[in-house]
Amino acid sequence: MGLGLAIVERLTRLLGASLTLRSRPGHGSLFAVDLQAAQPVELPPLRLQPNVARNRDLTGRLIVVVDDEELILDAAQTLLKQWNCTVVAATSGREALRQLANFTRPPDVLLCDFRLGDGENGVSVAEAVRNEFNTDIPALLITGDTNPKQIRAIAASGLAVLHKPLREDELNEAICALCAPAVALAQD
Repeated sequence: MGLGLAIVERLTRLLGASLTLRSRPGHGSLFAVDLQAAQPVELPPLRLQPNVARNRDLTGRLIVVVDDEELILDAAQTLLKQWNCTVVAATSGREALRQLANFTRPPDVLLCDFRLGDGENGVSVAEAVRNEFNTDIPALLITGDTNPKQIRAIAASGLAVLHKPLREDELNEAICALCAPAVALAQD
C-alpha cells in the first residue's frame, strides 16, 4: 500500500542518504537506506540526578510550555496539571512572556518545541524567558526534527533535548531531573 514510503523518502532526502528498492514479483520487496553520507550529530545528554527516581513530586512547580500546535499544548497542560504543576501554556515566546508578566517568580522549567511558527524556535524562546527573569531557567527542547542542520543547532544550544513521541514517564523524569538542583538546595 506504500504506507510510510513518503516519510522514508523525505527523511532520506533531508539526510542526504540514498534509498534503494529491490523487488521481485511474488517474492516481496526490499527497501534499504544508505546512511553513509549522513554526518553523526551528538546531542547533549540529559543528566539525571541520583535522587530523581525517589523524588518525582512536581507539586507547585511553575512550568512554561511553548508549542504552536494547540492539541499538543492542551495535552501537555492537562498532563502537567495532573502532576499538580502550575502551567503557563503559550503558542509563542511572546505569548509566554505576556502570561509570565502575571508571576512574581521565574518558572521552574521551560518546555519548548524546537520548531515554532513565524521562524521562532525553542532556543530563542528559552533565551528570551531567561533574559526576562535574568536567571538560568532550566529548559527542555522537544523535537521531532530530523533535519541534520536543525539537529546541529539544537546540539549547539546546550539545552536538554527529548525527541517526539514522548512517553509520560520520560517527560516526568526529565522535568524532575531539571528541577533536581532546586530540590537539593531546598533540602539542605
